[in-house]
Amino acid sequence: ILPLWLGFFFKSLAPGGVWFYEPRETLVLVLLWAWAVRFFVAIPWDGWTVGLEREDWRYADFRAKLPSPAYWAFSFSSLHLTPTLLVWAALAPASRVLLQGTAAPPLNTLDAAAALLAGGGILLEAVADAQLSRFRRDRG
Repeated sequence: ILPLWLGFFFKSLAPGGVWFYEPRETLVLVLLWAWAVRFFVAIPWDGWTVGLEREDWRYADFRAKLPSPAYWAFSFSSLHLTPTLLVWAALAPASRVLLQGTAAPPLNTLDAAAALLAGGGILLEAVADAQLSRFRRDRG
């Protein structure tokens, strides 16, 4: 959810604010929304309740193998901080585009290549999500 909020936050800080959308900004926001819709569709909503009742076996395994102080340091750095930094790194190019606002240059071939790459990544994630869902359903 945070990437969507950050996208519109960056847009609100840009010259022209939230009311004027240049083609490059629109392209970035459409791709961001496409990723978000894919993400929200892929999450089984019962996972929000089931996941609160039952801990993922990998976390319990890490906790059993590592002494308490080491587990909490590992948990913070690897399970929480690293994904957060990855999201920030992935949003860095989008933030640069959205912060340009009305001062953005016109679209060019590099924008088309970036959009194709991002769209391909979203498609790849959607296929992987469908495969995982099918695997979980068939496994019983």
